[in-house]
Amino acid sequence: MWPHGERIIHGAIYKVRPDVKAVVHAHPKPLVILSVTDIPVRIIQHPASVFYEGVPVYDEYDLKSPKSSGMLVKTKEEGERVARTLGKARGMLMRGHGRNVVAQGIPHTVQAVIALRDNVVMQLAAQPFGQFKCLSYEEAKIFEKNAKRLLGLSA
Repeated sequence: MWPHGERIIHGAIYKVRPDVKAVVHAHPKPLVILSVTDIPVRIIQHPASVFYEGVPVYDEYDLKSPKSSGMLVKTKEEGERVARTLGKARGMLMRGHGRNVVAQGIPHTVQAVIALRDNVVMQLAAQPFGQFKCLSYEEAKIFEKNAKRLLGLSA
């Protein structure tokens, strides 16, 4: 395997997001499962409210050029595409691969990583039962703002 091969992802995100002080890239199975569907992440629990702006899905892998390494992000160009897909969001999925989560520091990033994973596990568990209630955009935005205030972060 390539040690630290996907560091390209981190560098590209830091370059375009000066607000980001920590990036976590990993491959949790529940998020990979959701990444291969057309079903968006829906906010079920309040800790996941930090993702109220949505969780985009990256699906622009370079599978044809001589530099291609399959679904691993190994080139500057592909890292830039990943960062562009993330945009201003707090997290993103990568089709068939994993996820990236960003925040203002390591503790907040870890909290967000756990919240996203738990939220997706609950979403996948609820889906077989049909319609389920989610936090609205407005509810999630209010909770996220209140959580920032309580944690002493800029709102």
